[in-house]
Amino acid sequence: MSSNERKYRIRDMESLDDEIDRLKLKCRDIEGKFDENIDQLKDNYAMMAFNSVIGNRLKAVPLVGDIAAIAINNEKVQNFIQELIDKLIKKSSGAFEKLAIKIFPGKSSKSE
Repeated sequence: MSSNERKYRIRDMESLDDEIDRLKLKCRDIEGKFDENIDQLKDNYAMMAFNSVIGNRLKAVPLVGDIAAIAINNEKVQNFIQELIDKLIKKSSGAFEKLAIKIFPGKSSKSE
């Protein structure tokens, strides 16, 4: 348990409801941060992948670097990357859905 988290003792139904509400708020906060991170990933994925795969190697050969930069900015390449990211988001959102069901059994995520 991290130093920012506290242990909550459940003494009665009211304290249980309070804890459930607190955890739901925390979950929404984490979901919001996740959405922001996904948006940032969508915006920067092409250049991050390009830099991690090719990196400094292309700086030694400027013409190849220029050609690679043009390819990264190509609409078809961007569409491919966008499809890849969309698939990643769908898979991860399914995993988050399963996790939420395990944390809050009997509650539908569509009901809120």
